Amino acid sequence: MADNTIIAAAQPNLLSLRDVDLENNEEAPAASKLAELESMIVTQVEFYFSAENLPQDKYLLGQLKVGGDNKVPLKFVTKFNKMRKLLTKLAKLTGTDGVDPTFSLSRVLAAAASPHLSLSDDGEFTRQM
Repeated sequence: MADNTIIAAAQPNLLSLRDVDLENNEEAPAASKLAELESMIVTQVEFYFSAENLPQDKYLLGQLKVGGDNKVPLKFVTKFNKMRKLLTKLAKLTGTDGVDPTFSLSRVLAAAASPHLSLSDDGEFTRQM
C-alpha cells in the first residue's frame, strides 16, 4: 500500500474534491458524494468475488485460473459495465477524467481495506480473502 500512497501524493489533484452532484451536476457536499460512491465501488467489487456470484461467473472464474494464484488484474475488473460506470462517475466527481481507471480503483480499494478482498502490494491485482 505504500506504493499507492506515494503515487497519490505525487498526483495531489487525484484526491481533490469538487462540489458536484453525481447525476445532475448540481452543488452537493462533495465529501459525502465521494464517500457514497467509493462505498458503492467497494461493494460492487466485493460482490464480484462473493460466494453468491463467483461460482456462477465463468468469465471471472476463468481469469482467476489464468495465473494460478487466484488473483485478478484490476485492469480486468475496470472493464465490467457496472464498474466502468461507477469509475466514470468517480472521475467526474474528482476531476480525474484522464487518469487510468485501474489507478482509481486501486486507490479506492486500498483506502477501504475491505475484509473480503486482498489487494496486491503493487495495487495491480485483487482476490477474495
